[in-house]
Amino acid sequence: MIKKNIILLILLSTLVSCSFIKPHLKNDKDIADKNAAVIKNEITEIKSRSYLIDGIKYKMLEDDSSATVAFLKALQLNPKNDAALYELAQISLRNNDIALALSYIEKASEIAPNNKWYRLLQAQILVLKKNYNGALKIYNKLIEEYPHNVEYLYEQARIYLLMGNYNRAVEIYDNIEKLIGVNEQVSFQKENIYLIMNKPLKAVEELQKLVNEYPDVANYRNMIGDLYIQLGKYDEALKEFVKVKDIDALDPDVDFYISELYLYKGNIDSSFAYLKKAFANPFANIDKKVFTAIAYINVPLSDTTSLKKVDELVNILVKTHPDDAKAHSVYADFLYKINKKVEARDRYRYVIQLDSSRYLVWEQLLNIEMELK
Repeated sequence: MIKKNIILLILLSTLVSCSFIKPHLKNDKDIADKNAAVIKNEITEIKSRSYLIDGIKYKMLEDDSSATVAFLKALQLNPKNDAALYELAQISLRNNDIALALSYIEKASEIAPNNKWYRLLQAQILVLKKNYNGALKIYNKLIEEYPHNVEYLYEQARIYLLMGNYNRAVEIYDNIEKLIGVNEQVSFQKENIYLIMNKPLKAVEELQKLVNEYPDVANYRNMIGDLYIQLGKYDEALKEFVKVKDIDALDPDVDFYISELYLYKGNIDSSFAYLKKAFANPFANIDKKVFTAIAYINVPLSDTTSLKKVDELVNILVKTHPDDAKAHSVYADFLYKINKKVEARDRYRYVIQLDSSRYLVWEQLLNIEMELK
């Protein structure tokens, strides 16, 4: 009996031991399986990142084909590799596959919704697809998050311009102005918008802001004067140009503007007087001078007054620009026009000395040589 009890106790203890051992063995197996899965995922992630790095290297070498293969392999290993999706979107955009680029960047933005670079690229692509409202939603959110980033405001305004919503675009530019103060880029944009909206006086107001902020910049007053000329407000225009002369007597445009203004007012003598000043200004655009001189030369020179005016202009031109082939070429054209062929030939020869690449001058010189034989 005692022996039997001992045997039962041994069996019982064995069963109890087995009951404790089996759960432990099961837990160890689960842990091992989990560890194996983690290691496998980590290895997969490392491989995915490795392909991503390879793709970036190929992209830097401008090998889009190899870069695309690498990025796609990265995605096969890890479909949530948002960086690979972003890179593929950029390559697709560069290759003008707008639809595919949008598909990639939308997936990247879903995976990493707080990444501003993904959202910016998505907005850019949406604008290309003319989905302006979709792009505006992105910029509105970005502006909420980064209220002092004026670049986002500029893009927002640009989209409203593309939509033809000019009033809203002006409001955005007003917001930019509140952040950074009066500046040329904003004022010029608003001026252009007001001109499109056929509100020229509002355009003048915008330019006047620049004048008030930067009183020594002559160009802003020139622009106001030019607008006044277009509006037929000649007296107001003249006031602006006189102020420009006070600021900078050698401003390259002001004498041309005043000359044009007096011409509109019918004051021919004053117009020509300022035109001569423009020709004598070494900082004034020579191409504009040449164009004006040619226009005078092409008018029939039937009277002494016209002939004298052209003669004055071309002489001032070559004195102001003694080493410029264009100036002497115009002078030669004038001499030929008034039948001074020997002087014209000599002047064309001088033009060739200054610039031997002028084909038309060579042709004209040969014609005169033939005529003088």
